[in-house]
Amino acid sequence: GSLEKALNYAMTLLDDIASRFERNHEWQKKADEQLKQLLYRIIDRVHENIELMVRENLNRYTDSMLVDLIESKAGNDLQLIRINGSVVGGLVGILIFVITKGF
Repeated sequence: GSLEKALNYAMTLLDDIASRFERNHEWQKKADEQLKQLLYRIIDRVHENIELMVRENLNRYTDSMLVDLIESKAGNDLQLIRINGSVVGGLVGILIFVITKGF
């Protein structure tokens, strides 16, 4: 019926607008700028809420709980950093000794 005709007309109109938008770089640029401005405004509004949520969630943990959490998530990486630091530190120490004292 008439609802189906209206929906078909709306779909045709939307397809036409989408095709024009696809070909018109100026419209795309304006849409991009407007969307970015909208997102910046939204982020500015919710930024304080995000900070508050993060702070509240972190305040639930004791220092030892945070250390355990970080070590469980990044423990292997931290261990490799320690090993790397030890090896590099040892090699630099040997190099400095050799340079200053000679053989």
